[in-house]
Amino acid sequence: MRLISLLKKYELTPDLVSLDQCFMVNPEAIRAIIRACELNKKDIVLEIGSGTGILTSKLCDYALKVYAVEKDERLFEILSDMLAKKKNVELIISDAKKVGFLDANKIISNLPYNMCDWFFEKLNNSKFELSVVTIPLKFFENQAKKYENLVCEKIKDLMPADFYPQPSIKSAIVKIKKK
Repeated sequence: MRLISLLKKYELTPDLVSLDQCFMVNPEAIRAIIRACELNKKDIVLEIGSGTGILTSKLCDYALKVYAVEKDERLFEILSDMLAKKKNVELIISDAKKVGFLDANKIISNLPYNMCDWFFEKLNNSKFELSVVTIPLKFFENQAKKYENLVCEKIKDLMPADFYPQPSIKSAIVKIKKK
């Protein structure tokens, strides 16, 4: 498994307590996110929670510019190494709540689940073209639809085994557009 060996190489373990980290390990889920993004070479992408850069690297292949925002300073070396050959990425080690949505027209995230309320409220009141996020399935079913300016479409259900470490809940990849 590529992710686990990468974490071992850099002697890192996911921070479940303060950062709510669960890294996506299912390649098909990553491909589903890329397809749902409808990326082209005009897009400026904001990725919240870049993690180890596996998804970030693929976003760079299709977009004009990618802002890779990661709060966990421990991941800086991995991200720097993973993205070293990508000329269209700007790595930002900071809290996404402080950075905001920048000038991105597309916002992508395997969102830390403790940020869902903040993210949807911010998205509801922001200009953007498209967002693709991974969120708890229950949040999608019960809360995502309450935002009056957003149209949410479930792209794919995800099981706990699609992540490392495995969360205790099911998740969903969701595509979001403005009404």
